[in-house]
Amino acid sequence: MQNLETQERLKFNTIVQQATHNPEFSLAILLVLAQHCIGHNKEEILKLLKTYTADVPISIYWMGTDNKFIGSNKYNIAAMGLGSENDYIGKTPYDFYTHEVADKIMRHNNEVIRTRKVLSQEEIINDINTGQVKYLSMLKVPLLDKEEVIGLVAATVDITKEKEIKKLYIENEKQRIQAAEQERYIKAAAKFLHDVRTPLMSLGVIIRSCNKELPESVRLALLEATRNVESIAHSLLSGYEDKTIRASLLKEEPRQPILVSLALLYLLIEKRYQYKNLPVRFEHEFSSNSNFSFIKVDSTAFKRILSNILNSMVNGFGGKEGEIIVKLMVDDIQLKIIIQDNGNGISDQMVYKIKNNVAIAEDNKDSFNLNFSEIKEMLKNNNGEFGIESELNKGTKLTLVFPIVSAPEWVASEIPLRRGDKVVILDDDSSIHNVWKMKFKDYAGIVELKHFMIGEEALNFINTMDKSRMLLLTDYELIKPELDGLLVIKKAQVPRSFLVTSHFDNQIVIDLANKSHTKVLPKQLTSEVLIKVVS
Repeated sequence: MQNLETQERLKFNTIVQQATHNPEFSLAILLVLAQHCIGHNKEEILKLLKTYTADVPISIYWMGTDNKFIGSNKYNIAAMGLGSENDYIGKTPYDFYTHEVADKIMRHNNEVIRTRKVLSQEEIINDINTGQVKYLSMLKVPLLDKEEVIGLVAATVDITKEKEIKKLYIENEKQRIQAAEQERYIKAAAKFLHDVRTPLMSLGVIIRSCNKELPESVRLALLEATRNVESIAHSLLSGYEDKTIRASLLKEEPRQPILVSLALLYLLIEKRYQYKNLPVRFEHEFSSNSNFSFIKVDSTAFKRILSNILNSMVNGFGGKEGEIIVKLMVDDIQLKIIIQDNGNGISDQMVYKIKNNVAIAEDNKDSFNLNFSEIKEMLKNNNGEFGIESELNKGTKLTLVFPIVSAPEWVASEIPLRRGDKVVILDDDSSIHNVWKMKFKDYAGIVELKHFMIGEEALNFINTMDKSRMLLLTDYELIKPELDGLLVIKKAQVPRSFLVTSHFDNQIVIDLANKSHTKVLPKQLTSEVLIKVVS
């Protein structure tokens, strides 16, 4: 201390007070130390280093040109897990680190001594005390006795926390970019699914109506092709489904009305794609009065149970050819879903156990690996009933029964016509216009159809006509995004307006339609909606 001027001593103390675990401050300390060692002999330098580093709160040590430690402050001794400085002096890096790490440190030390440059390096080590991985920043400054390099003084700063923060930031940034890319993909896939579903639906309607024009074998082949394309399109979304969405399927949700026919159709689309490489056919038979039937259930639990049933039936075929038929029928008070296969069936004893809640061994192959208690719990929570019939080597039939509920006010299950009406159809997909043409072909002498693909053109026509004798059927998404179907309805002020959209399950669209008192028709059920002449 007495060899340094008061001003320099104050400068050094200020730096020390700021040096917690910061590499920049540590470097400043080393530079000040090295500067004041110049002009002293080796013995004086060692004494100087020991005096000025005693209370510096970072690990500092000094080495000779032979790469042996010749001194250290108490913080470094403690960090190394040593009892005293005597356990440190005369040792080399090989005494404390792996051969690979020690080699790297020695090469770096020799570079500092050879070039007389201030250098730094980062090293990953296993902590001597805890064995945990640590990241160290090693700062090294050459020590000069007048003009000769006699060694170096170094500081070791633990930067593990900073590295972990940086690593976490990089990982979060990577996840943010991946999430953004996935969101863009999902939006693009959703748009594609929306765009392709309408023409596929239209094609299906047209094919089914060509009973006389096309042989049955051709019609069935075309229908199967449209199903395959729709399944592939649907898989674009399901393949990128977020894990949190999958996890949400395990949570209970409030009971709400769901349109069963569409829920079943979407489920069959998913299963056709999921098992596209197996010789399993998925068919459906819906009664004509069931297309617009609602039940009130926990939607996610309902869909999960149905999915599990179909999966179990497929597994029951053991890779062999099979057929699963999903039937839907309703009466005045209840809705019945029948899921039937032509597989191996299960024994009478097993059917008895299932019906009477007798425990079934988990590894019993005769139970088609279904959790029947979960099915019954879901039905109990949603006022449903369960039935099972089976015959060995012929197949199994499961029946789920629910009380029907009234359709929500915003659902359009029928279209009221008046004689002399002008029906304005607005959709930017030409195939949907063909569906409406076929739908209204039996009413050619009663109403006149007007087709538009652009919202402004439809509005211009509507504003020149008697709106009381008009019926407006408009899609939600149109070519120009600033003018959607609901905005067209608002501007047109046609009392009988319907939003025809495949976004039937989009709550935002439904809320907007509700707000404007507009009835919504699922585009997927266009061919099934009832047209009713009221006057």
